[in-house]
Amino acid sequence: MELGSHPKDPGAQPKDAWIDGRRLRYVDLGEGPGAPLLLVHGLGGCWEWWTRCLRGLSAERRVIAIDLPGFGASEPLSHPAEMAAHAGVLVALLDRLGIERAVVCAHSMGGLIAMRMAVSHRE
Repeated sequence: MELGSHPKDPGAQPKDAWIDGRRLRYVDLGEGPGAPLLLVHGLGGCWEWWTRCLRGLSAERRVIAIDLPGFGASEPLSHPAEMAAHAGVLVALLDRLGIERAVVCAHSMGGLIAMRMAVSHRE
């Protein structure tokens, strides 16, 4: 396997949601008690960055990994796409999936978006 490559998980079938007229790509795996886990990649990434973790994380809980707007197969937001706009898209996806509460795991730029979600959407 090449450095930086991501093995495909045969159980991870990408799905699309249309949020504010734009495609948002995500995978939705697993089930179990407790709040679902939302995985948010960093700058230049996509949901596939989490591939090595998906099987283990989804063994006992629901896990959603997304392509942020403008990354992977997700369509970009209008310029300027601020962190609050990205956070709003993720909250809209959770609403669409019927998820009232989630645990958010993020890195790099995704961490900034996760912090914006926590500040703007405390519920």
